[in-house]
Amino acid sequence: MKVPLDWLAEWIDLPPLDALDERLTVGGLEIDEVIRQGPELTGLIVGSVEARENHPDADRLALCRVDIGAEAPVEIVCGAPNVAAGQKVVVAPHGAVLPDGTKIKRSKIRGVRSNGMICSAKELGLGEDHSGILTLPEDAPVGEAAASVLGGNNWILDIAITPNRGDWLSMLGMAREVRAHFGGELRLPETEPAATGPAAGDALAIHVDDAEGCPRYCGRVVRGVHVRPSPDWMRERLEAAGVRPINNVVDVT
Repeated sequence: MKVPLDWLAEWIDLPPLDALDERLTVGGLEIDEVIRQGPELTGLIVGSVEARENHPDADRLALCRVDIGAEAPVEIVCGAPNVAAGQKVVVAPHGAVLPDGTKIKRSKIRGVRSNGMICSAKELGLGEDHSGILTLPEDAPVGEAAASVLGGNNWILDIAITPNRGDWLSMLGMAREVRAHFGGELRLPETEPAATGPAAGDALAIHVDDAEGCPRYCGRVVRGVHVRPSPDWMRERLEAAGVRPINNVVDVT
């Protein structure tokens, strides 16, 4: 079973990864592997483009003033056609290392000093699109680690579940196990009773042939269901947990 820690953290507060790994192993969980989910985004931060001007000596380059949460904004030369003032972006400042190992340094580009890079999705290892920079949601916090917004640097525990511990085969079961070792409060999802409608017996008739073998049968009719692909967040979460997404009806069950 694969347990994405960012998903598990929605159910209970987690200790540092090393402590979690050690304590769960001592408690009987066989952790086969600890897997990084997504590219390494260490050193990359959220920036806000305050101004964009044309490069004085290059038609296809722009000179951007970017707030990265430091004492003063930094100037970065950018060649992406979609860069504009007001955008939240991922900035690789001087000294940062991209997921492919490229180290970012201050440099002069056509005579203008550039103090970093505004990154595209491809440069971040998040896709093949390099036609423009990757823009972030408007509420992305300036100066924070880009991984906190993009979901990088998350970890997955690949656990071998023994037959006698079926209670571990769910996020709730894993959250309870964490609570048993470290304490804390479970954050259970809120549930509401489903709206009532016509009796199920109005839609179909059920006849029980063996009342002793099946003393009670319960069913519910669900109407208005449209089978379609699940939303991206659900597909990504299931894939991280090692489950192949099928469609919205299958995935929610």
